[in-house]
This record gives sequence, C-alpha cells and structure tokens, in this order.
Amino acid sequence: MMEMSKNTKLEIAVEIMAAKIAKSSREGNTIEDEKMKKLITERNEMYKGNEGIINKIINEYGPEIKEKYEQI
Repeated sequence: MMEMSKNTKLEIAVEIMAAKIAKSSREGNTIEDEKMKKLITERNEMYKGNEGIINKIINEYGPEIKEKYEQI
C-alpha cells in the first residue's frame, strides 16, 4: 500500500481531532478538565507537525470516531 503524504495525514488528523474534542465536550468535559487539556495539548502538537501525535490521533482516536459514526 502507498504511504500517505504528510499533508494528507495532517488533514485526516485535524478532522479526527475535531470530532474527538466535540465528543469529549458533549460528554460534559470542559476546558478545565484534564481529558480536555490533554486533547488540546495534542491538537497543538498536531498543528506543529509532530508526527508521533499525528499517528496517535489517526491510529488511536480514528477507530473510535469511525465506530461512533458507523452507529449513526
């Protein structure tokens, strides 16, 4: 299988992270909660181009978000 470009991976990670933060917010987490602080820190690192975080978002959060949308 062909490797994705860094830009494509970033675009995918941006969408996954937005969905993950929205899901966390709907669960009642606020900006003061540790879970939300962690997500925001990871989001900031993602925008800096941290490939480890980008891969984490795609590989860990991606399947969770995908499962949620498949249930709809």
